[in-house]
Amino acid sequence: MTVTFPIIALADGEVTDPAWFADITEAVNDHETRVSALETVDWVTYVPVWSSTGTAPAILNGTLTGRYRQPPGTALVVCEVAFTAGSTTTFGTGEYRFSLPLTADATGTAFSIGPAWLLDSGTTERSGVVRVLDSTHVSIISPTGPVSSTVPWTWAVSDQIRLQVTYDAA
Repeated sequence: MTVTFPIIALADGEVTDPAWFADITEAVNDHETRVSALETVDWVTYVPVWSSTGTAPAILNGTLTGRYRQPPGTALVVCEVAFTAGSTTTFGTGEYRFSLPLTADATGTAFSIGPAWLLDSGTTERSGVVRVLDSTHVSIISPTGPVSSTVPWTWAVSDQIRLQVTYDAA
């Protein structure tokens, strides 16, 4: 789909610069091309690494899986991570981090965000925001602060994290 914009006269008779709309049109068309390309690319599995800013957590008998896809010829990467705590999982201390499958473009990390779903099994669930921290890691911000061993709750068996983030690869 190609989007075009007409010249628009403002209330005082001033005419907008068509080049401004051309920039917007180019950005929209580029986004649509990248998203359409994603639909034809298969998911690739990867093994994410779970770490923290304090004592390291350990997945043990829990599950931690990841997958991503990247259209050929583009920098766009869509990444998903699924974590479920097991009965022997240890939660460490400090803010949690999950590794990315491909190195992120460090110049664009401030704009690389996505959704997170947090489940306190049998009790409650929360949403969060995933952000790319640096070229290799993401973190999650919950409504009560950065996700850690005690935020937004004290993690236990069967608790879950699901996240997705879109970013540009280096």
